Amino acid sequence: MTILGGVFRRVIPGVRNAAGEDLRREVLRLAVPAILELMTHTSIWMVDTAVVGRLGADALSAVGLGGQVFATALWVFAALGKGAVPLIGRPFGAGDAHETSVRSAEVVSTAAAASLLLFAVVRSLIRPLSGMVAAGEPARSLFRDYLHVMSFGSLPVLVAVAGGAALRSTGDSRTPMFIALISNVFNAVADVVLVFGLFGFPRLEVRGAAIASVASMYIASVLTAVALARGADGARLRLSSLFRWRGDTLRALLVLSAPAALETLLMDGARSLQMLIMTALGSAQFAAHQVALACESLSFMPGYGFAVASGIIAAQSLGGRRPSRARAGTIECLVQGCLAMGAAGLVFLVTPRPLVSIFTSESSVVRAASAALRIAGPVQPLIAATDVLNGALTGAGDTRTPMFVTALGAWLLRVPLTYVVVRVLGWPLVAVWVVNGADWAVRAYLTFAVFRSGRWADSPIPADPR
Repeated sequence: MTILGGVFRRVIPGVRNAAGEDLRREVLRLAVPAILELMTHTSIWMVDTAVVGRLGADALSAVGLGGQVFATALWVFAALGKGAVPLIGRPFGAGDAHETSVRSAEVVSTAAAASLLLFAVVRSLIRPLSGMVAAGEPARSLFRDYLHVMSFGSLPVLVAVAGGAALRSTGDSRTPMFIALISNVFNAVADVVLVFGLFGFPRLEVRGAAIASVASMYIASVLTAVALARGADGARLRLSSLFRWRGDTLRALLVLSAPAALETLLMDGARSLQMLIMTALGSAQFAAHQVALACESLSFMPGYGFAVASGIIAAQSLGGRRPSRARAGTIECLVQGCLAMGAAGLVFLVTPRPLVSIFTSESSVVRAASAALRIAGPVQPLIAATDVLNGALTGAGDTRTPMFVTALGAWLLRVPLTYVVVRVLGWPLVAVWVVNGADWAVRAYLTFAVFRSGRWADSPIPADPR
C-alpha cells in the first residue's frame, strides 16, 4: 500500500506525504459501512439471479434486462443523491448544523416529488422496450410482467436514496448500512417464498421476485425517514421544513445533480442499449452475461465504498477550507480501492468457474461466463480508480467531468464497438467484455488526468445559498 501510495503522490502535485493514521481511520470508518451496505444490495441481486435462474434462461434474461431498465431510470433521478453530497457535506464540514438540516429536508422533499415523475417514466418504457427484446415472445412477456410490478417501487425508492445520501454527507454511513441490511434480508426471504410459492403463498415466479423487491424498497424508505427524523449527526429531518424550498438551494441542487443525472443516463442507457444489442447472441450467451455481471459485482463493493468515502471527505474538507486534506484523503481511498478490487480481479482471472457455478449448472453458460470473467480480472483496478476519483470530483462539486468522460467512453466506444462485434462480426460474448475493458481504461486515464490538474479542489459549489 505504501509503494502504491508513493507512486500516486509523486505524480499528483500538492500531495507529498502519506495519509496520517487519523485520516486513514476516517477513510475506513466511512468506506467499510458503505462496502457492507453494497454487499447486502449485491447479495440480494445475486439471490435474485440465482433464484430466477432456476426458472430458465428466458426468465433470467427478462429479469436481467428489466432490472437494468429500471435501474437506468432510477439512477437518473437518484443523481439527486450525488448533488446532495457537496450541498450537505460542505455546511456540515463548516460546522453549520442548521444549514445542514435545512438542506437535507430540501433534498428529501425534492426526491419525493421526483418519484412521481420516475413512476411515469418507467411505466411509459414497458411496451416500447419489450418490442426490442430479440430473445423471443416468452422473454418479452416476462419482461413486461417484471417491469410492470417494479414500476411501483419508483414511489418509495428515491426517498431512501436521497435520505441515505443526506446521512452519508454528514459522515453517517453506518445507518444506511443497517437499513440496507434489514430491507434486503426481507427481500431475500420474500424472494424465495414468492417465486416458488412456499408456506402457502402462490407460486408467482418472475412476478414474485419483483414484488419482493418493491416491498423491500418501501421498508427502506420508512426506515430512512425515521433515521433522519431522529437527527443523526446534524441531518435532522423536520416536518416544518419539508416541501418548503428556497430558490437558491433548489437551483444549486439542480445545477449539481443535472450533470450527474445525465452521466447516469449516458452510462446506464449505454448498458441497456448494449444489452438489447446482445440479445442477438441468444438466451444462453445472454444468460452467461448476466451471470458474469453477478460475479463481477463482488468486486464493485470495495470500489463503491472508497468512492463514497472520497466524496464525503472531499465535500467536508473543502467546506472546512482544507483542500490538502481532500487531496490526501482521495489518494488514500484510491490506494485502498485499487488494491481491494485488484485482489478480486486476480480471483476472476485465476478461478472464475467456482463463482460462475453458484448461479448456473448449464455447461454452455458456465464456459461463456468464465471466459468473460477472465477478461474482467485485469480491468478491476481501472474501475476502482475511475469510481474513487469520480467520487472526489463529485464531492467537490465537479459533476460535469464524470459526465463528459462517461459520454466519451460509453457512446464512442462501448455501444458502437458492441454493435460491430455482435451484430456485424458475429463474435461471442467474450468480445463484448474486451470492449467494456477498453471503455474503462480510457475513462480511468481521463479522470486521473483531471484529478491530477488540481483545479477541482479550488472552486466553490455553484449557486451556494450561503
